[in-house]
Order: sequence, then structure tokens, then C-alpha cells
Amino acid sequence: MEAPRPEELLIKSILVGDGRLPLSENTVAGLVDSIREVGLLNPIIVFRAAGHMPTLVAGRHRLEACRRLKMKSIQCRVMNTDDKKVRTWAMLTEIDENLVRRNLSSSQRAMLIAKRKTLYETMHPATKHGATGRGRNRDAKSAPLSFAADTAAKTGKSKRLIEVDAQRGKTLGDDLGRVVGTSLDKGTELDALAQMIPEEREPIIAAAERGEKVSAKKRDVDVDAKEHSERVKCVVVHMAIRDLLAAIAEVAPDEVADDPRMKPDERHAMLEDLAIIQRWISQCSTSLAAPRTGRAPA
Repeated sequence: MEAPRPEELLIKSILVGDGRLPLSENTVAGLVDSIREVGLLNPIIVFRAAGHMPTLVAGRHRLEACRRLKMKSIQCRVMNTDDKKVRTWAMLTEIDENLVRRNLSSSQRAMLIAKRKTLYETMHPATKHGATGRGRNRDAKSAPLSFAADTAAKTGKSKRLIEVDAQRGKTLGDDLGRVVGTSLDKGTELDALAQMIPEEREPIIAAAERGEKVSAKKRDVDVDAKEHSERVKCVVVHMAIRDLLAAIAEVAPDEVADDPRMKPDERHAMLEDLAIIQRWISQCSTSLAAPRTGRAPA
């Protein structure tokens, strides 16, 4: 799609919508120096609907740098159409600019990649199922690239990183916005969160939002600790049962043998039951002494 021709607009007339990424002071400072020295080389992009003020699409840092330089006007590429494809193209342009020019955190990058994937596949529905310009169709050369290939070409990032970020964005969704700037805002932490169901990751993310230094990667360690605790409880209970039965088995045979009230068949059955108890005690002792297998003794 051909970009609109640039035109000059008053800076004070340009609206900046909500929900944008925060400004990077280092980026603005660098642009102030560059624009002061050589001028604005790349016009910003704005959208202007009929009867409305122009709204910024791409170029937030350039606009802010020009404001700080007390410039009254700025070069803009103005889109005057309500065409959905043009608006989608504009949003893609803004995302690509952020991916290229900004030092994004892992969660911010994943959010943008996921948003870009949705927009790109809206513009090119065939790519949603992996179709590219490499098929047998005679128009294959003009067919759009896959999402990952197009994004890699536009941003200079690897296809693998783009695919990973897209999957993180798909799995974590709105939770990505909650972890920005927290202890969970790292690739490995996002991957650990993605392995959890929403109910599992909710308390971890909530703690991170409160400023606590939490880690989703400690989940496996916590599970091991819980299993160890359960194992200790199991051992204590079995030892108590073993000692109790041992005391019974030690006294009971003599009492059974000497009890004149018992009939011979009753005495025989009782002695057999006590023998079974003694064998169980021996097996229990062996089980308790064995190395941990992750299962409690039967």
C-alpha cells in the first residue's frame, strides 16, 4: 500500500490517543539532538476523519521531540479515509515502528507481536493457515508472506523469536499487560507462566503487581518441597502405626496361646493374623528405609 504524501500540520492540533506505550526519555532525547541538527527526516503518520482533529498513528517520539524543540508544525503523512484496510495498515506501521525503534521488554514485545499477528491475518486471511507465496498457484509470487516472514522482514528480528512471542501473546493474553515492569517481565518467566492454567498463575501475577519479587520458575521447586513435606508426614504416620502394631504383636502371641477361653481353631486363626501383621511390619520398615520414589508406601 502506497503511503500518503507528506503535508505540514500544526503540532498543537494533533491528538495522541490513550493506551499507547509510555515514552522512552532516552529515545526522545536522541531525537531532539538529531532533529535539531538535521531536521525531521521521516514524517509522522496521522489519521484525520472528516470534521475531526488529526490523531497520531505512528511517530510518538518524533512528535514529542518536535514539541520540546518548540516547533509549531511537523511533517505528516495524513490518511483521510475510513477504509478498514488503510486503518489496519496504519496500526501495523505503528507496531513495526515500535518493534524496530524501541527497547521493549519481553512482555511488551510479545503484546505487540500478538497484536500484529491479528492485524496481519485480518489483512491477509490466507496466511492464517500458513499459506505463503511459495505454493503452486501461478499467482504465488504476488501472494503475501507468512506472518512470521513478513514481520522478520519488517523488523529485522528472527522468525523464531517472532513465533515464540506470538505464542506467548496468544497464551497469556491480557496477563502480559499486568506483568510489564515486574519481576515476571522476562522471557523465561513468561514461558513458565504460559505452562500454568489461569487459576495457577493469577496469585503469582497479583503478587508481582504489588511489587513483590516473585518467580513462576520456582513452581517446580515448590511442588518438590510440597511432595517432600507429604512424604515426611507419611513416614511419621507409618512409623507410629508400625510401633503400635509391633507392641501388639510382641505381646499378643503369648496371650493367645495361654487364653483358655479360645477354641483351638480360633487360636490358630488369631496366630495366623498376628503372623500377617508381623510380615507387614517388616515390609513397612523396608519401605521406609528405601530411597524416595515420589510415592507413599502402600
